[in-house]
Amino acid sequence: MALLPTIPPVLRLPLELLHEILSDIEFHAHLLALALTCHAFKNLVIPRHIQYRVITTRNWVSPIWSHLARRRDLARNIRQVHMFDKSDTTFAVHIPTILLDSDLDRCKEVAHPSRLFANVAKALANMERLEVFTWSSWDELTPTVCPTQENAIFHSLCAIRSLKHIALMGNFGLHAKELKYDPKSEAFPLWNVRNLESLCLRGPTWINPHMSTHVRTFINRSPALEYLEVPMEFSRLHECHLPLLKRAKVKLESGGTSLLDHGRISFLDRHPQIEELYWFPLGYHPKVKPDMLPNLRRLQTNIQVIGALDHGSAPRSMEDLYIYDLDVDLFMVLRNVDRMAVKRLRVSKFGSMKSIARLAEVLPSLTEWIDALSQFRKLEIFRGAGLWSSVNDDIEKMHLVVLELIDRCPNLRELDHLFWYGKGNDWQRIAIRRDLPHKYEICAPTPKRWFDVMDGIFD
Repeated sequence: MALLPTIPPVLRLPLELLHEILSDIEFHAHLLALALTCHAFKNLVIPRHIQYRVITTRNWVSPIWSHLARRRDLARNIRQVHMFDKSDTTFAVHIPTILLDSDLDRCKEVAHPSRLFANVAKALANMERLEVFTWSSWDELTPTVCPTQENAIFHSLCAIRSLKHIALMGNFGLHAKELKYDPKSEAFPLWNVRNLESLCLRGPTWINPHMSTHVRTFINRSPALEYLEVPMEFSRLHECHLPLLKRAKVKLESGGTSLLDHGRISFLDRHPQIEELYWFPLGYHPKVKPDMLPNLRRLQTNIQVIGALDHGSAPRSMEDLYIYDLDVDLFMVLRNVDRMAVKRLRVSKFGSMKSIARLAEVLPSLTEWIDALSQFRKLEIFRGAGLWSSVNDDIEKMHLVVLELIDRCPNLRELDHLFWYGKGNDWQRIAIRRDLPHKYEICAPTPKRWFDVMDGIFD
């Protein structure tokens, strides 16, 4: 007599409780692993959960907003929303499709701007578990048709307590009231978003002198910030106090003079806990204190800054270094950089193969290199076109070079390819696959990450 399969105890729970448990599973990979265990879990997870964690779209006129405005039960599980310009193809579109209602979500009425942005605001208000919100709007003069629509979207974000990471790129808040009409910085809804952990601001609003006090107040309302990216021209950066800040990116937006350096140095000096920094001062001799930023681990800057920091009283355990116009000889004279700690280094130029050999000797922990050779036994990634140039861009000869490098570099996992990948705005990759007959395959580059001080240089 055949025995009936035993039903797992968890599947005997009420359906509503099962969906509530599944709602707490955040990552796509974990949901997929659960769906693969049995048909019952597959029917629960797909598509009700697996399609409702991350939304990525390049088009406002999408039925997804009407769908999520109606279906709060589905919208409440979304953790990330990314809205990009139509011209930005570096990120793949990811929106739910299976549960959309053709009659309600695809009708012409929902595409009208007034209805569309009302649905966007309502959909966001339904996302009670939302953690990440990014919005890029460089293609348009203003991010929405009228200011009230922009206000409605930010008003919805204000009420989401789980929201911890925001990135805004574009002409936001051009209608925000000046300080004399809004002394408490409350009229523009974005100013009321609080308790963030990551904040990225790019665009003219954040460097407008009339908005600088508002922006400072907005930043200070999130004292637990760990990542901050603002334009270098933001005039009140030195008035921001962020005791938990670990990663800072201060990038020139439009232009300025060396007078900007003083306020940025003051800000950095007051935040010694910073571990990752992107900053290219405008002056030839920035007055950087030698012992400033003692906890720095990852740095993207120029020779003047690393030269000033090299005169400190204690060695620096730098792991990632991208110093503009740095060559091997200049790196060799740095006294306070702990060479045993360096894992990733980008060098702009080198004089000879002897320089590379010498670098391999003094950096035993190096794992990534832009134009490196197989003397680096722990090498994982080659970046740049140096290898291709050595074979005159000949694909057949490069095939032999790759095979030789695979044999000589046991940890090698990726090279740059000859062909440009337009959608990803980067070179295609040669991914090492020792389990394949040909030992490697050609693939697209890894999409750039948000809130990354190093801009994916070592990804």
